[in-house]
Amino acid sequence: YIFIGESGRLYITTRLAVTMYRVEGTRLIETAAPLPIPVSALREDGEGAVWITSTTRAVAFLSPEALRRAETTHAEPVPEFMDRADGLTGSYAWPMIRDREGNLWVGTQNGLDRFRRSAFTTVRLPDGIHEVSASVDAEGTVWVGSETHPLLQLVPPASWRETEIPRLTMATFFDARRDTVWAAA
Repeated sequence: YIFIGESGRLYITTRLAVTMYRVEGTRLIETAAPLPIPVSALREDGEGAVWITSTTRAVAFLSPEALRRAETTHAEPVPEFMDRADGLTGSYAWPMIRDREGNLWVGTQNGLDRFRRSAFTTVRLPDGIHEVSASVDAEGTVWVGSETHPLLQLVPPASWRETEIPRLTMATFFDARRDTVWAAA
């Protein structure tokens, strides 16, 4: 399967992996290490993210940031995975289309799922966390203070990172004028 996205990337997929290229004249330049996922279908959304359906991993999502990081060092892109445990109708995904409104539709063995841009993003917090205060800086990094954990930092889709600031950080605030997050412990 060969697909050219709006980003200009050329994708070659197999039942074993997806490889990404940039076209330069008559040559293909590999932009990142191949992603070892058995691919059923692949689409780019309007923001440059890549969506992959698979019979073994259901849906894989590559954010534009994950793609840029992988292309900078020719590394394997780091995907987010979604399956039945995350709310999909099934764990075996095959067909995928993008409609004229930009929605992505994914078929599974049990139904049809629609992915669309939303004003809300779900971010899972660590187990046992409470008394939470959160702020998001201008770069999209999420900062979470709590009674139970050191100040946490998240750049979706990465995992949470603990900072040096100890637990009992009960208030956070993003000062847009200074592009600074304040945390009070």
